Amino acid sequence: MDADDISCYHRIDVQVKFLLSNPDVDVVGSDIIEINEDGEDVFYKKMDSNIDIIKSNIVKKCPLNHPSVMFRTNLFYEGFRYKSHLMNTQDYYLWVDLLADGKIISNINKPLLKFRVNKSFHSRRGFKKAINDVKSRLYALNKLDVNNISNIVHIFSLFILRISPSSVKKIAYKYLR
Repeated sequence: MDADDISCYHRIDVQVKFLLSNPDVDVVGSDIIEINEDGEDVFYKKMDSNIDIIKSNIVKKCPLNHPSVMFRTNLFYEGFRYKSHLMNTQDYYLWVDLLADGKIISNINKPLLKFRVNKSFHSRRGFKKAINDVKSRLYALNKLDVNNISNIVHIFSLFILRISPSSVKKIAYKYLR
């Protein structure tokens, strides 16, 4: 979570209760509300909570809103870690590794965090991010055996979008999610 994001006051309580009530779930995130620089709500980002849907959609949609995540500590004792050599996709690789190991990821379908999207959000997603996204999606294709034409087309489309001008990214981000 970045310093300018806002965690709902009851977030930790809700997530702890969820994990206590769902002992099979290893990682839980939540829906979020994206806010602009003035703190105004701009988008409600609803996340999948069903593990089968999460697995089948992982190439097309990151399964968790990273700033909203809570882990069970046993994952770290089992050796799961962020890959520190990666630039900006460490979380995605970790989600793939967890799913490949049979771990359960879920989301609480309530917005427990307000995520700030500032004016530089789209411009920061350039060529390096495009390459990292392609590599991470190919990693998921192979590690989770989700090879299909739809996913390959999505990876190619994502790359084209990432290298597009910021104005195109803003429009796509607004209308194609």
